[in-house]
Amino acid sequence: MEEKNFVICDSEREYGIRFMERVQAHAEFYVQVRWLSSVEEAVEFLKRRRIYILLIGETFPVREREKIACDHCFVLVGEGGCNLADRETAVRKYQPAEDILQEILEKCLERQEASLFRLVSKERRIIGFYSPVQSTAQTRMALALGKEIARKKEVLYLNFQPYSGWYQEGENYRGLSELIYYIRQGDQRTGIRAGTICRHIDGMSVVLPMENGEDLKMVSWEEWEMLLGQICSESKFEVILLDLAECVQGLLPMLELCEEIYMQNASDEEEEERILQFQTNMRQMGKAHLLERIRFAEE
Repeated sequence: MEEKNFVICDSEREYGIRFMERVQAHAEFYVQVRWLSSVEEAVEFLKRRRIYILLIGETFPVREREKIACDHCFVLVGEGGCNLADRETAVRKYQPAEDILQEILEKCLERQEASLFRLVSKERRIIGFYSPVQSTAQTRMALALGKEIARKKEVLYLNFQPYSGWYQEGENYRGLSELIYYIRQGDQRTGIRAGTICRHIDGMSVVLPMENGEDLKMVSWEEWEMLLGQICSESKFEVILLDLAECVQGLLPMLELCEEIYMQNASDEEEEERILQFQTNMRQMGKAHLLERIRFAEE
């Protein structure tokens, strides 16, 4: 398949180079990225190559922008208004590059532009975090390990806690709820969408938890399985961290997916008894092999 050209046409060199680097960091996008400083350069480029996505500054007048033939045209706009041609879509220039890229990718996904993406051939590991003794220490442990792994690999962290404490009402909140919505709509590119709605914390990509704990409990194992399957088959992530809770449907099948399961050491006798009961139950259900994957850790 021929790679498609993503051209950034903007007179601000530093801005254009930084944005180009952000696009190149997404290995799952099947594009060649170029920064050009003027309409003249873009027109010259067109003599040799086709432009699939054009991201161009509003400083170039409409009549100049229309000289550049492309499949999809996005115009970087400031705070004020901007005249747009029928083919153009406005995106705010002064926002994080990841947010701009997210808007562009959403438009392409709406138009079923599957050829923009490629399968990334990478080995993937799923690491679970779970304990029959639930505490916030588990999340801290998951984030700490994710930060360490992210120094060398692409890491995705998924939080399945019903009351994570991360939700802030009123903000532009995009997370697991949105991904499950697309799964229920039969979307086949939800694994790619996961990479576009992430927040970046300590070098890793984080999909925000569900806003409502009761909604989390209503998600079926089959839906989780489809989501995780698409993330593993389509996204750029090499390591996927699952911060699991007791209320998640399909908890045991999720643990089956994990190469390693990190569990907090018991801090008192009562916690130790709960962990021992969990171990006994696993053996009774023929799941003793899961116990071999457990790595006990101090906070």
